[in-house]
Amino acid sequence: MHERKVRGRPFAKGTSRNPAGRPRDGEALAECIRARSGPDGKTYIEVLHRIATRPQESARNRIAAITILLDRGFGKAVQPVVGPPKEFDVSVFSDEELELAIALARKAAGEAP
Repeated sequence: MHERKVRGRPFAKGTSRNPAGRPRDGEALAECIRARSGPDGKTYIEVLHRIATRPQESARNRIAAITILLDRGFGKAVQPVVGPPKEFDVSVFSDEELELAIALARKAAGEAP
């Protein structure tokens, strides 16, 4: 007879194969990187700066190093999210304008007119 494969939760309720949780490998890697570069990462900053300012480096490598330095030094640029205003008064539009707006929204959503 065939053994039936167990799907879903093969363990008794409240038990786990990993009771200690996720392994801390990521922390060990971060600790290793900090140990090699110092707590402030100065070693890597110097390498990135050298790449960014060396004329014989490829443009791709220089731009990548500059991007990393700027993102870490000044923070990534804010990406504004623009949406409709909280209160939208449709009474200021004519029926034709509203019908056009609805048709355009349906077209953008891939709906039939």
